[in-house]
Amino acid sequence: LPLLLRTDTGRFLRQSDIQAGGADDIFFVWDDHADKIAPAPGSEGLGNSTLALGGMLPAIDGRYNVRLKDGQEVAVEPVLEALRRQLDADYTPEKAQQTTGVSADVVRRVAHEISTAGAAMIFASWGACKHHHSDLMHRSFALLMALTGNQGRPGGGLRIASWWTL
Repeated sequence: LPLLLRTDTGRFLRQSDIQAGGADDIFFVWDDHADKIAPAPGSEGLGNSTLALGGMLPAIDGRYNVRLKDGQEVAVEPVLEALRRQLDADYTPEKAQQTTGVSADVVRRVAHEISTAGAAMIFASWGACKHHHSDLMHRSFALLMALTGNQGRPGGGLRIASWWTL
């Protein structure tokens, strides 16, 4: 969610955008500690697989200006910033109610409870993987846990397991 998107093209900011001869598989985040862009840990073009941040603090909101290799400046923003805007416009509780029949008030209450819980977890069985479009359901679970800060939190996140022991 901290990867930077160019607001002019909607594409990820790549090293090839800002440096002559730069790689297409090195992406960037905004480092709040250094107040500038930094290569995103784990980018394939970096040649290592670590996601370690070191002293970096990737921003997940805001808008920043970056100079491209041709000297032009372009605004960039983290994926989460663009995602929030899309969710606010296209996925309101009222629209969810029209689609699902679940009251908009219930949607708001559940969203509030999950986002303010000390740790919230969705525990789904492998059986949930056997339904039509189950991949989309599981992606929505993972996104919900990430957006509410529960993924990676002890006692929180998404767990998919069977209900029986071996």
